[in-house]
Amino acid sequence: MGKKKHRKDEKFYQPKKIIKINDTNSNNRVHPYLSNVSSNAPENSPPMEIPGFYYDSEKNRYFKILPNKTFGSDHPHSISAIKEKKMTKEVEKSWAHRNYNRFDYLLSKEVNPFKSHRRIQNETGEFIVNLYHHVGSLETSYVKHRVTYFLIHPLVNDIYYGNVQGLVGLLRYRADKDSCSELFKLSSGYCTSEISSMDLTKDNLLSVTSLGGDLGPGVLCIFKIPADYNQFCLAEPVFEYVSKTTLWTSTFSQVTPSTAVGSSNNVTIVQNYSGHKTMERVYRTNSDVFALDFDRNQASKYFKPSVVYAGCRDGQIRIFDIRSNINRSAGESPRIRQSSPVCNLKSIHSCHVLCDGMNGSLSLWDIRCMKKDPVMEYLGHVNNGNRRIGFSVNTHESIVAIAGSDRYVRLYSISSGKLVRAPIGPFKEHISTIKFCETFSVADSSNLKYMEARDIRGEGIWFSVGSELQWWSV
Repeated sequence: MGKKKHRKDEKFYQPKKIIKINDTNSNNRVHPYLSNVSSNAPENSPPMEIPGFYYDSEKNRYFKILPNKTFGSDHPHSISAIKEKKMTKEVEKSWAHRNYNRFDYLLSKEVNPFKSHRRIQNETGEFIVNLYHHVGSLETSYVKHRVTYFLIHPLVNDIYYGNVQGLVGLLRYRADKDSCSELFKLSSGYCTSEISSMDLTKDNLLSVTSLGGDLGPGVLCIFKIPADYNQFCLAEPVFEYVSKTTLWTSTFSQVTPSTAVGSSNNVTIVQNYSGHKTMERVYRTNSDVFALDFDRNQASKYFKPSVVYAGCRDGQIRIFDIRSNINRSAGESPRIRQSSPVCNLKSIHSCHVLCDGMNGSLSLWDIRCMKKDPVMEYLGHVNNGNRRIGFSVNTHESIVAIAGSDRYVRLYSISSGKLVRAPIGPFKEHISTIKFCETFSVADSSNLKYMEARDIRGEGIWFSVGSELQWWSV
């Protein structure tokens, strides 16, 4: 009876089917509790999700998700690598079904005639950005040194640039329908160290800052650009400020003759730099100041913007009023706190600040309500600890373009937080500077006059890729 009972039980206790899962940590060890899903599933059905495993459609098999601490983030099947793959696939799927052409844009305007003025501006700008493609490139120098910063003159086809060797150069170009070409290039000035920032005013004043190093300290020089279009070289500096520490950045006020300089441990406001009575006001930060911007409020008879935003290495955005007492301690100024050092920042619509961090964050903060969390976060940006990355906001402050450590450029809608178009790239080198070139009002471009105007000015978006400048336009 015992033998018969044993034979009868064998029918009900059959061995389970097993499959081999590729596991580099366990040398392809067998997992007995998983059935062969891919063999039994229909051909067109999506693969079954198994906790702890990742299905590779190219190899048609499952791989175990590996911890980053053991194998590193560069491993093809680590958690971070799989998240990045899924994100890129989702972006590709979302843009594969979207073909936003000229007819869709005009139809949207006809169907929704009661849109607000700002919404029309934003949609027109997004439509134009979707048409950008690579038109041409310009080489900045015969010796290929990396460009660290550049500016495009708003009225003429001149580009002022600085590189890692401290050279300040001028490049004049011609833009036509299908390409851009160099007319000439020359050296306009020299500094003893790498150029860290440049800025331009409406009065044709050009500010240049150098980091400082073994050959000399950090220096801020303000030049007067010649009014004569045929005069190329910059004159002697109108103002020169020598710092004992590193100069990271600087920016002009568009309302008053003032400039802000970000250095190690403080922000220096230089007022009346073009006159005889120059006044310097120093505000302590106890941290390196990587990014600066003045309040962009419109000036009036009774109001002049006087607020300076300073993004620091410790992850804080400090807000200073240049009318306040300079003897105030660093802890008394209002602050916005984020979890990583601030790389770039921009004042948006007078009451918001847009900034990015070294940890890959890109967020919008409201200065009227300084909470722990930002108003909006922009997902998908990649930064693995680079301080200098390309960052630019268009004229109407509706689109932000930012370069990532993965050598892609992503363009986001500031109001919605979504990607405006598929990421641009990958580029062959790291992108240090991005600049929008816009000299027209997109709100008045109902007939798409932009298509004709861009042949004269080279309008669109420019990137510094190594030692060359790339132009992308419609």
